[in-house]
Amino acid sequence: MAYQVKKSWVTIGTILVGLMIYGGYVLSQVSTSFSINQFGMYVLLTVLALIVTQIVGKIIFDLFNRTYEKKEEPKKMDELDRIIEYKSVRNFSFMFLGGFFTSMLLMWLLGTLFAAFMVMFFTLFASGIVLQISYIVYYNRGV
Repeated sequence: MAYQVKKSWVTIGTILVGLMIYGGYVLSQVSTSFSINQFGMYVLLTVLALIVTQIVGKIIFDLFNRTYEKKEEPKKMDELDRIIEYKSVRNFSFMFLGGFFTSMLLMWLLGTLFAAFMVMFFTLFASGIVLQISYIVYYNRGV
């Protein structure tokens, strides 16, 4: 399995673990009256928690990869790597723009900010997962 594919699997795992652990904590703390200030605080803390889990996951992956498989991260990207990266970022952008327009539509139809912010929040993480799945698919299937 290619280094990039393994790295993508680890990234997907850390995103899901971070969202499940911290998301469960947030859901247990949320009351029925949820203000925008509380939502902003939880989103900011969730993003920080996911950044920490990404860093820890990357460190553990690199340690495991260097000690057990005796491989290092590739230093250079060839043309195939760049094409795969461009196509994966394109998929990420399409997903994020679709979520952005959906949130704006909800804001217009429902007249509330909460629904729009929730859609944007989940779209951001879904887009990250789409990015990593795109890497996996393009490396395994080809461009």
